[in-house]
Amino acid sequence: MTTTTKAGNYVGAALGFLGFLAVGALPSSLFGAYIGMFFANVLLGLSVETSIAAKVITGGGMLLGFTAAMALFVVAGAVLGGMTAWLFESPKEPVAAHVEQK
Repeated sequence: MTTTTKAGNYVGAALGFLGFLAVGALPSSLFGAYIGMFFANVLLGLSVETSIAAKVITGGGMLLGFTAAMALFVVAGAVLGGMTAWLFESPKEPVAAHVEQK
């Protein structure tokens, strides 16, 4: 892996993180809270009171949703940035040097 591709990976990861902050932070925490409340209902009963256990389960769901969505955005950005840098990277030797002249 060349330095150009590494730089593309880093730039892509940074852009993916910024895209996550702009687009995905709020929905991921809301869906995570929904999943946490679902698990709290399953584990603690149908009518969930405002207990510490229900709050911890809901907060854990929010944290899990936030972290999973952030990882998805950052990894996808790094992959796209690395592929873009690899596509636009100049070759080390000209193509004509590999063709045998008769």
